[in-house]
Amino acid sequence: MAEVQSILEKRVQFNVSLCKKSNGTKINLERAAQNIVDLQRGLTGSRALAGNAYMQKAASLQSYLLYYWPVSYAQTAAALGMTTNFFERVQKIKGRTIRILDLGSGPAPASCSIADLAQGKGERNMSFEFSLLDSSGDALSLGKRILEGAFAKSARVETYVCNFEKVFGQKKSAQAAPAFLANKKFDFIVASHSLNELWKNEKKRGQKIVGMLQSLSACLEDGGLLILMEPALLATSRALMEVRDALAGLGLGLVSPCPKSFFPCPALENPNATCHYQFDWEMPKIVADLAALAKLNRADVKMTFFVFERGAALGQEYGFGNDDNSLQDKEAAASPVPDFSNIYALVVSEPMLNKAGRIRYLLCDGKSRFSLSAKNGDPIAAAQNFFSLRRYDKVQVMNPQVRSQKDEPLSLGFEERTRLEIQRL
Repeated sequence: MAEVQSILEKRVQFNVSLCKKSNGTKINLERAAQNIVDLQRGLTGSRALAGNAYMQKAASLQSYLLYYWPVSYAQTAAALGMTTNFFERVQKIKGRTIRILDLGSGPAPASCSIADLAQGKGERNMSFEFSLLDSSGDALSLGKRILEGAFAKSARVETYVCNFEKVFGQKKSAQAAPAFLANKKFDFIVASHSLNELWKNEKKRGQKIVGMLQSLSACLEDGGLLILMEPALLATSRALMEVRDALAGLGLGLVSPCPKSFFPCPALENPNATCHYQFDWEMPKIVADLAALAKLNRADVKMTFFVFERGAALGQEYGFGNDDNSLQDKEAAASPVPDFSNIYALVVSEPMLNKAGRIRYLLCDGKSRFSLSAKNGDPIAAAQNFFSLRRYDKVQVMNPQVRSQKDEPLSLGFEERTRLEIQRL
């Protein structure tokens, strides 16, 4: 993330300069911090501001630009940093412009992050075509200025003021993209923290969101990626997991972060369960200053995300090496005795300490969630870095101890022959 961090600092300084120009060369940090608190309250809890055109208010837009823009940028970079398909896709695009469609773009932090990450891992002289869709014309104008400033002479930016609920609210929208996107193809389509603001009070909102994404996925090039990201709140996270299942069922290949794409999300079996990524970051100074004034914690960043690939084979997995886990699944299903000797899974919790003095993590293998634990300080577990596991680490667990009894939730532990391999991108 070091390279991303240095570029982010540069982008934030440009955003600060935009805010200074609009405020007569001075930013009132105390007022901006209060606006951030108001935004925070309006976008959590009852979420009264979600979908209510808050980006059309100058004060809210400035606070977003200074505080939430860097967070969204970092979230996008973190999600794609875990998605090997992203870098593979970038390497395959040679000799032509990379095309990005941003749904509910705001001032375009996600688009900017995608392009910066592509330049960092691919050819440095890449060119980009951005198509930004948002209900706020003011936010789109800022996004255009930011992208043209960041990618001078190598970017073309088209903006569309779009009422998503009207444009995609008809049944026919599930069959075709809107007219202004006709005959356009994109390498990346991203929806960052925007889906949760659509059709808020409608019973069939999930169906409408899936229909919209299904129609837009037809605009992806073969091998193109659909990147979906939402806040790590319980309701928004679970809603995106439901969208995940629906899109996978429609044939889009889920390539990140889940171990397997052809099973329903096991977190949805528990109404209080969620799944999100969490990472530490070095806050840009303006974010740190505003967080301190607003009394908000921004030491770490959280979000729920899924990345789909058009044309990816159903059941494609990240795994370790080229193991055919789909074959293992079929063999395991046919066997009356479960085989826990070799498990590939994703860490989906923080470490939890129980009364017996054991540290426990929840793991997900794509089919179910289960726990892996060790007594605090256990030398076998410590030698394999078990106690330093983090959310969304990919792990291979070999020969674990089965601690649970029959008909109990699966619980695994360490014994002398247990081995743990960690893959962290």
